[in-house]
Amino acid sequence: MRTRAALTLVELLVVISIIGVLIALLLPAVQQARAAARRTSCLNNLRQLGLAIAQFTDSHGGRFPRGADDPSNPDSWVFTLAPYLESVDLMRICPEDPHRQSWLETQGTSYLLSEYLAMDLPEAVETIDQLDSTSRTIVAFEGSDLRDPKLVGLQVDHAHPSKWFRQNFVKLKKTWTLLQREIQPNRHSSSVAHYLFVDGHVNVIDEETIRHWADTGYNFALPGMATFNH
Repeated sequence: MRTRAALTLVELLVVISIIGVLIALLLPAVQQARAAARRTSCLNNLRQLGLAIAQFTDSHGGRFPRGADDPSNPDSWVFTLAPYLESVDLMRICPEDPHRQSWLETQGTSYLLSEYLAMDLPEAVETIDQLDSTSRTIVAFEGSDLRDPKLVGLQVDHAHPSKWFRQNFVKLKKTWTLLQREIQPNRHSSSVAHYLFVDGHVNVIDEETIRHWADTGYNFALPGMATFNH
């Protein structure tokens, strides 16, 4: 009569330990793959928004969409792009944004338009034809984790770099702190973030570079001032 082989308790514990080790080895790789997928999705969102902005400017005499606190436009700029997007709700949210669900519920967005294209300022441009270089002008940033989703419509759909780089703030080394309240320079792995340019390309810039510009008072957000390669 054949006896049925069975694992001893020690053998079972060894098998469980091996499975645990394999899971521990595979988990970081799985997490990295998921993070890479979210980052790619975020980048693609910005590219789609860039195409929509280009179509918007073509249909509006070269003018860019406006910020939500512009008296002529009570809606967030991203919703004025809805006719040019397959799904504005998909495109306006970055999957890496910790407030992504709140932005969906409050009609907000993970991305901020540059005030130099969205508001009336001395340094701003009204139409795309006024730009010397579309490839060196940032049109949208990734919004900061410090933004409050409850303040949608109150200057949270566009960034205010003119305030970051005020002379007194630069002198007192406050620019970096102010900048981080509005944009997230380390949204993704390796401490980088995406920046959408008027010509439609998306550049990946590391946090260290942005910090250096902030501390030295170099306003990279001014039209035509983003001189790095892409």
